Amino acid sequence: MQMKKELEGFGGKINAQTNKDFTHYYVNLPSFHYKEALEIIIDALINNNFNPQELERERAVVLNEYKIGLEDPFNQIIQILYDYHFKNHPYKLPVIGTELSLKNLSGEDFINYKEKYYTPNNVFLVILGDFEEEELKKYLENLIINFKETNKINYQNLTNEPLKENLTEIIEEKDLSFGILALGFNVVSVKNQDVYAIDILTFLLGQGDGAYLNKNLVEDKKIFDQINVDFTTSRDPGILIILGSFTKTDIPKIKTSLFEEIEKIKKGDFKEEDFKRAKNLLINNFTFSTETLSGRSETLGFYEAIDNFQFAQNYLDEIEKITKEKIIKAAQKYLNFNNATLIIHKPKK
Repeated sequence: MQMKKELEGFGGKINAQTNKDFTHYYVNLPSFHYKEALEIIIDALINNNFNPQELERERAVVLNEYKIGLEDPFNQIIQILYDYHFKNHPYKLPVIGTELSLKNLSGEDFINYKEKYYTPNNVFLVILGDFEEEELKKYLENLIINFKETNKINYQNLTNEPLKENLTEIIEEKDLSFGILALGFNVVSVKNQDVYAIDILTFLLGQGDGAYLNKNLVEDKKIFDQINVDFTTSRDPGILIILGSFTKTDIPKIKTSLFEEIEKIKKGDFKEEDFKRAKNLLINNFTFSTETLSGRSETLGFYEAIDNFQFAQNYLDEIEKITKEKIIKAAQKYLNFNNATLIIHKPKK
């Protein structure tokens, strides 16, 4: 892309990341080049005319990424989990799209998308570094003078998702040398105060050395070869995902063992040191991720896009307030098998 080449000329490199809530573009470069960087990024935001040759070049890149994703069995089972877990919400759709949609997108589709979503009320700019704030503001105001409101985004229209009442269970044979299990629970959005307890619960269950499920189901009982738990804070209620791989194919035993350990957590049958390990690890991870200017800007921009950047600034104070008792209550409330989705891919005999 021309924008990427121009920024590299100033000692910077532009990158893009997309998740289920937003896309962000970011660049790190020497602060004395911030005006040039702003000019290039704002010009691309407002005046991009989607050159057909550039589009085809990028289409080929994304299609290649899509095909690589098809070769990752963990990536595939998580997408299937989202697809079954959500009925109406766009969270069910793959972020990268499908092969059919990627091939059929036209230049007009990109223009329509840009006009719909790339509007002033839906764009957030985060700048951190060594610069004069007032000077930067005036310079930016001149750059965006022609950036007009064309569409008002209403994300409340996306939340019409019915509550699950029973466990959804899908077991399929796959051409794999090992089995994979993905279990997803309905949890909370960024706007719910329980989100802090869910974050610690995630680390307690399956993040880092000494995580509860890893100790009990991998090291001790050897039910799984590896197991991990993940939860990404989102604008609307999302999923806490337990993802594990196994070589022993006794599916009933695998399910029973996992469900039993989750029930123990709900009863508070875990040590105080497990709780402290999870809480301290979460605090350390958040602190390290915001030590650099790029890490801090990414964090502030992420939370401003899904709610408010103040969430990030108050995050550690809120985490400190969480007790073991609050973790147990959150587990009892949200680790509910009636609102869960279980996908198992077992190897063919």
